[in-house]
Amino acid sequence: MSFLSLASNYFDRSEPLGDHWEDLKSIFPSPSLASSLISFLTWGKAFHYYWSYSQSSQTHWIFAQYGNYVYCPILPTPLTFDALQLAFQFMEKMNGPGPGISRIEGLTENQKPQVMAWGYNIRPVFFEYLYPTTQLAALKGNHYRSRRAEKNHLEKNHNLLFRPFLKSDLNACKTLWSNWYQQKIQRQSHPQAVQMMQSSQWAHELALDHIEDWGLHAWVVWVNQHLSAYLIGSPLSSNTFGIYFEITDLTLKGLSTYIFVNVCNRILDFPFVNTGDAEFLETLAYAKQTWHPCQKLFVYAIDPSIVRP
Repeated sequence: MSFLSLASNYFDRSEPLGDHWEDLKSIFPSPSLASSLISFLTWGKAFHYYWSYSQSSQTHWIFAQYGNYVYCPILPTPLTFDALQLAFQFMEKMNGPGPGISRIEGLTENQKPQVMAWGYNIRPVFFEYLYPTTQLAALKGNHYRSRRAEKNHLEKNHNLLFRPFLKSDLNACKTLWSNWYQQKIQRQSHPQAVQMMQSSQWAHELALDHIEDWGLHAWVVWVNQHLSAYLIGSPLSSNTFGIYFEITDLTLKGLSTYIFVNVCNRILDFPFVNTGDAEFLETLAYAKQTWHPCQKLFVYAIDPSIVRP
């Protein structure tokens, strides 16, 4: 049975998320980069996202479907025991019994006690890296000595232009992604990492195609008259700016630092910048750690439980 056919037995309304995402922005805040509506939109070719609604309880859910299976990538709103129970009942019917597939993600640290009191099993899924924006923008102190050096070397030896993304940059950005991918696979032999990079092409293309439609912020760097870097982000809250995508020409040392620092100088109204998780890649985790995060934002998943309050 299809998602929409089965969902009609559980919810009053169920429709593709893309038709309603603007109306749902205020209903589903972004507790993390991966749990934001923008993240769901960018991965819309790998997953099918649906919004469901119950009139009687005025509860909203978001479901992600991959193949024949579904899960909740974000908590229902409002978060109640009954909302979780109904989601798990629906997912069990769709996925079958057993742990692992049916799950609700997006739980944060401060929400854990309530959900655990309801008898649910909680497990960490990933953590995202948060940094103080002013610290990265200034790039001062011994922590950033090597970053300053590589940025200064780049600025001294190349003709650089940093500016906001223009529609005329679109094809050059997509070409840059293809070149970046070829550079990365020569350095990366881990099959999971290669598969993730291949899947990310859809997400990058969707984000680039909908920068204006989705209210995204994007910047590019031209090096010696060639588009050599782009970065795409969006506010997650009033105090945190999220970085969704960054691509640079890997042959230009210091370019990643250059665009990141320049962007941080453009988003100083946000005290914190969230660069997402490390995607279980050791090299990416190491790189994020060298920027000295001020916080690691843990995100948890809720698994089905037979315990009732």
